[in-house]
This record gives sequence, structure tokens and C-alpha cells, in this order.
Amino acid sequence: MRAWPACVLRRLAIAPLLVAATCLGCGKTHDSQSADPGLAAPTAPTPTAAVPAAAHAPAAADSPRFAPGEGPRIKGTVALDPAFAAAATGHPLLLILRSQQGQGMPIAVQRIESPVYPVSFDLGAEHAPLQADDTPQILRTENKLLARVSVSGAVTAGPDDIECQPVIVKADQAPVALTLDRKHGP
Repeated sequence: MRAWPACVLRRLAIAPLLVAATCLGCGKTHDSQSADPGLAAPTAPTPTAAVPAAAHAPAAADSPRFAPGEGPRIKGTVALDPAFAAAATGHPLLLILRSQQGQGMPIAVQRIESPVYPVSFDLGAEHAPLQADDTPQILRTENKLLARVSVSGAVTAGPDDIECQPVIVKADQAPVALTLDRKHGP
């Protein structure tokens, strides 16, 4: 019987964990051996079967719950101060709705590529990163709305991003007017 090098034994021991992690949420169960490196390894490497990509495709339940334009809405316009026109050119506009305290994960984010100012927006439950059953109710409470030109392209603010003064909004109220008129700053 051939002795396997320690590096091969470690890889064989963690392979079931990699399969489980890769398929997490795909709805299939996979039999796996213990990942305990102290257990005996197989006498020969076992070829791994390729799992078709379709097996990892999101299920219908993973599709967005809320249809565009339905449910509670936060509407308005975003204007750009002419002093920032050159710096804003070619960068996306983000509308970010957060809790009134401005902490935690955004409630909703709408990204507008190649905006032409003034921009009209219509923010709703379909823009929620986590579309939970209570998302429409959360939109109806007071939340903080911010418009940002993302120079970095990221949702998190960068020092060169251009922002408006945040405003407290509720869904289904009068349209809100925002003006991008300040740098986020260092």
C-alpha cells in the first residue's frame, strides 16, 4: 500500500467541507466524510465529479419578492451643484436609504448609471438588498435618505464622493428634492 504525503491527506480531509461550502443553499444534500485530519484517508485519490452549474442556480424563492413600481414609494429629484459638474461626470449616482440613525446595512439602494441632472428617482422595496416581508413597512417609517455621486463606484463613501445633505423621509409622501453640493471629505 502506498503512503500518501501529508499535504495530500490534508487536502483529501477538507475536500468534503469545500463541497459543502460551495453548495450551501443550493438545496442539495451531500454526504461527506469527517474533516478530522486524524482519520484515515482513502488509499487512492477519488476523482471529484463536476457539479453542473444549474445545480447552483438560485431557486425561484431567491428571486426578488417585490416588483418594480409596486408598494410604498419614495420619489423625488436629485440636482447637481454646477461647481461639482466636472468631478461628477462619468460616475454613478447612488440613492441610499438608511435607518433614521444612519447606522447598519442600507434599507434600500438605487444605482443610476450615467445620470443626467436633474435626475428623477423612484425608490421602493425592490431596491432593498434584503427583501424581507417587513420591507414595505420599514419604508413607511422615518428613514434617512442620501444621494451620493460615487467616484469610487462603491456603496461605502469615499473621500472624493459628492453628497447631498441627508433628509428624513417616509414612503408615499410628497416628492423630495436633493442637491449634490458637498464633498464627503476625508
